[in-house]
Amino acid sequence: MGSTASKPTETKVFTPKANVELGSSLINELEKSPETDYTRSQYTEKTFQAELGKKLDQLTKESQEKFDKELKSAVLTKDTDKDKSLSSKDIATRLEKFQESLSKRQSKIFKVTDEVAKAKDDVAQCLLTNKKQPLNCWDEVAKFEQLVAQIN
Repeated sequence: MGSTASKPTETKVFTPKANVELGSSLINELEKSPETDYTRSQYTEKTFQAELGKKLDQLTKESQEKFDKELKSAVLTKDTDKDKSLSSKDIATRLEKFQESLSKRQSKIFKVTDEVAKAKDDVAQCLLTNKKQPLNCWDEVAKFEQLVAQIN
């Protein structure tokens, strides 16, 4: 059911109005040709893809060169403007601000204790030994979560 068409397909033959005669050598050559419509379309597609790839590579290269050129010019103009306007006092104040913000960020990062590191290693080791059964590591995970909760 459904494996064959419901209506038989008829082969349609179109006959030209003008008489077309091809030489027997041309007909023999066409019949001997191993190329089919499929292989020709594959070859055409391959050629098209190659040309498209070349064009895309060329456009990518051009846009990258343009971007690099604009970036260099922008960086050079900004740096020279800054270098002219900044004094050693300004640089020192900026350095102090950076150091303050860095120390604030470092104070926000909590230090991992040896106990937490050991619990983390225990969880990792348990998961490695129980690759097929990770639920066997719930004790180690619970201990690790408890230690991390104490830090926060």
